[in-house]
Amino acid sequence: LFSGCTASYMPTSKSQFQKGYYLTTGDSMMPLFKPNSVAYVQPKSFSEIQQGDIIVYIHRNELVMHRAIAKYGGGWVAMGDNEEEVDSLRVRPDNFRGIAYPEPVDYLGEDYQGKLHATALLR
Repeated sequence: LFSGCTASYMPTSKSQFQKGYYLTTGDSMMPLFKPNSVAYVQPKSFSEIQQGDIIVYIHRNELVMHRAIAKYGGGWVAMGDNEEEVDSLRVRPDNFRGIAYPEPVDYLGEDYQGKLHATALLR
């Protein structure tokens, strides 16, 4: 899912984006999300974002999943939990897609087969 995401299903518009399970890659959100973790993403309104939420947004045609740190200039500053610098792109209504929640699974068994919408890169 995140911090930058390459996906087999790329929801580029808000109307195409679906709630559901997404597979993460990368380590920018460790220890909460390890590579190959599963996150449940729920589309939300931009006005519902709260400081500390794990937000999902589009950057360079990839899904990104990082924590909302602070409101700034009509948008949100985001940052990976395992990063030292904030993301260069501000999260705004046009690139925001939803809020992510960790799923308590370490192994993708049959329950998740066919339910994953995308793979995301935690940079």
